[in-house]
Amino acid sequence: MFYKNYLLSGVAVFSALMCLSEQAAQAQVSRIYLAGYLGLNTYGTQEFENNSTTVSGDFEQNNAVSFAGALGLRLSKQVRLEGEVSYRKPEFKHVNLDNGGGSFTVGGGMKQWSGLLNVYYDFDTRWKFTPYVSAGAGVSYFQGDLDGNSGQNFTDSAFGLTYQAGAGLKYRPRSNVAYTMGYRYLDTLALDMGDMDIDYSSHEFRVGLEYDLDWGRKKY
Repeated sequence: MFYKNYLLSGVAVFSALMCLSEQAAQAQVSRIYLAGYLGLNTYGTQEFENNSTTVSGDFEQNNAVSFAGALGLRLSKQVRLEGEVSYRKPEFKHVNLDNGGGSFTVGGGMKQWSGLLNVYYDFDTRWKFTPYVSAGAGVSYFQGDLDGNSGQNFTDSAFGLTYQAGAGLKYRPRSNVAYTMGYRYLDTLALDMGDMDIDYSSHEFRVGLEYDLDWGRKKY
C-alpha cells in the first residue's frame, strides 16, 4: 500500500508535467517574433590564390564573437522563416605561402556583414525543449585589412554568396519567450577580393533569445 501511494503520486506528478509541457508547446500564439543571437565563430585555414601572380597559400584567424538580429515569421507550428543580419570580425594570425614561400605573422582583420534568409524546422516534441534544424542563404559583405611585418599588405572589399546549415535546441519557459542554443556551418561561395580568390568558411556556436510580438495571433 505504501509503494502504491508513491506510485500513484508519481503518476499524478508526471501527468501534470506532461500537461504543462503540452500547453507550453501549443501556446505559441504569435506568428511574428524578434530574435537576437550571440555567437562564437571558429575558423580553420582559409585557402587563397592570387590570380595575377599565381601566388597561393592559406591564412589563419583568431576566433571571433558574432552578433545577429532577426525578424521571424511562423508559417506553421513547425516551419518558420527568419530574415537575419549579422556581424563578425576575426583577426588575422598567420599567412602561409605555398611552394616554400614561408609563413608570416600578420595583423588586421576581416569584417563580415551578412544578410540571410533562413528556414527553420522545429520538431514537435510537446515539451518545452524543442530540437530544430536550419538552412539559409544570402549575401555577405567583406572588408579585409591585412598588415604584414614584411610588406605583405592587403586592403580590399567584396560581396559573396553565403549559405548556412545548422541544428540546435530551443527551450520555451513562457508562451512568448524562448531561449536557443545551436551550431551552424557558414560558407561563402566564390569570394573574390581584388585579385584574390578566397575559400572562406567558419563554424559558429551561438545562443539566442526569441520574443513573440503581439501581432498576427494564431494558435497552432
